Amino acid sequence: MTRKKTFEKFYAVNQCEEQAVFSLKKREEADAHDTCVFYHQFAVYGIPKKMTFEEENRMYMGNTERLTKIADVRGSVILCKELIRRGEDPWLICDDQDGNLSYAMTVLTAPEGPLNEEDGDPYQDVYYLDEITMVEDFREDRVIRERILQELTNLIFRFLHVAPELFVHYPNPNQIEVEKDERLEILENLNNQRLRAAIDQLFDFGEEKEKSNIVSYGEKYQFSEEELALLYPDDSTPPYPEEAKNKEEFELFKSIGYQELGDSRLLCMEVDFI
Repeated sequence: MTRKKTFEKFYAVNQCEEQAVFSLKKREEADAHDTCVFYHQFAVYGIPKKMTFEEENRMYMGNTERLTKIADVRGSVILCKELIRRGEDPWLICDDQDGNLSYAMTVLTAPEGPLNEEDGDPYQDVYYLDEITMVEDFREDRVIRERILQELTNLIFRFLHVAPELFVHYPNPNQIEVEKDERLEILENLNNQRLRAAIDQLFDFGEEKEKSNIVSYGEKYQFSEEELALLYPDDSTPPYPEEAKNKEEFELFKSIGYQELGDSRLLCMEVDFI
């Protein structure tokens, strides 16, 4: 059995190359979607315990031949302060960009969230950690994964020269078999019938279709308020049940300082760089 390599030091390298296009004629303010909400990725390598002076020099020049790949880290920065200064709504910009960012901002700006306008502070920048993908040989190495998470705030400041006040992460649920309510299944079928009928009527595109006197039951069914609440739960409903939580992932993030915001499954940590 091959013994897994151990490391005392790690090497992180920025993997995002930035490009920009500008005009000869006049200065144009960059679009907020491109400059205030942006994706970022970096890789983490293990440094061998013994390296020659020349090998170390090559490493600092970007050569990773003697290093061992451990993980890729992906995330996005949301510059809320700059967006508000420009008169933009951070939630709307994130909603245009990505569904995960949109959900995160929905939770963060909710009445109990840290970005709410009543008793929170909307002038806080956010780093959304999308994923830490460990290489196969290190997938079960909790120690290194935890160390990467602990260093994440410093690495983001080092690479991007921004100091987000909030670091957030949405752990994916475990795949579990959830027994679906029989009544809900019936309501969903009726709702699908109604939606199909509405789409057929709206998007006829002028084509002649054979007229039918047959009307589906769902097309004429009137949903009660209780049934609509079942079909379309409000924002207070957790995105997935408690039993679907990845307990190990939640415990790891909480050990570093993250806390779940309500039942949103969104983990958040406030960071003070001072």
